[in-house]
This record gives sequence, C-alpha cells and structure tokens, in this order.
Amino acid sequence: MQIRPRVIIVLLVLSAGCVACNISTGASIDREQAQKLSDSFMSDLVNNKVAEAVNLMESGFVKSLGSKDAEATIRKLFEYCGQPKEYEFRHDEIGTRMYLDGRTKPMRKFFYVGATTMHPRGICFFAVEIVPGDNDLRVASFGPLKVLTGKPPEWAR
Repeated sequence: MQIRPRVIIVLLVLSAGCVACNISTGASIDREQAQKLSDSFMSDLVNNKVAEAVNLMESGFVKSLGSKDAEATIRKLFEYCGQPKEYEFRHDEIGTRMYLDGRTKPMRKFFYVGATTMHPRGICFFAVEIVPGDNDLRVASFGPLKVLTGKPPEWAR
C-alpha cells in the first residue's frame, strides 16, 4: 500500500491544528499552579483581604480601574451574593478567554461553593478565571453565580 503525498499533508495539517488547539486553550496552563492561584484568590476574599486578591489579578484590569477602584469593583460584586465566608473547590474547565480588543488567551476556570454573608451553602457559587500574565499566572476575572430556580449543576451538589 502506497501513501499518497496529499494524505500525508492532510495528516500533518490536522496534527498541527490539534497542537495549536492545545496551546490556545487552558490545557496549556499547568492545572496545579492555576488552582493554587485560584484558591489563594478565594482565600483572600474569605479573609476580607480584597486588596491582596486584587494584586493577583491581571495588570490590565487593575491599571484600567486603579487599585482602589478595582477593589471597590470586587466588593460591589458581593452585593449580588454576599461575601464568601468559606470556599470549597468543586469543578474546573478549560477554554479560551476573549478580550474586547480581539486578543485571546488560554484560560482555566475554577468553580467553588460556599456559604456567604447573605446565603447558606448551595445557593451561591464562585468562578475564578486564570490566564497567563506577563511572567506568571493571573486572575482574569471573578464572578459570583446564584441558583435562582431549579437545581444547581451536578458538580455543585
């Protein structure tokens, strides 16, 4: 059986495409390091060290708002679900973070459950997105999620 050159070229292109896929998604980010950063961010929020949590965020976010306004923005999010009083890692996902200016970065997202100052455990969840920074990993975003109707996802129970 003879392999034709076109088949080899197609296989090489498909292989290169898969490699590029892994590089452009969160699979290229070390999971253990990313979770350590995400856990640290959540710990800072639970311990009311919001300024320290902001220091773990992407510099672009902090520069665009200023450190005091960035801290105020995080605290404003607590109005939706309350400030976390505890956290427990429950689930993670990989993907690509897209920015308004068209840039993309690989991303790992970590989900946590825990009681807050407003709700018992099981009502609110927290998502933390981790992306590569200039020299290390950084928190790109943080967001509370709330179960409004129905049941939470299986991983959150």
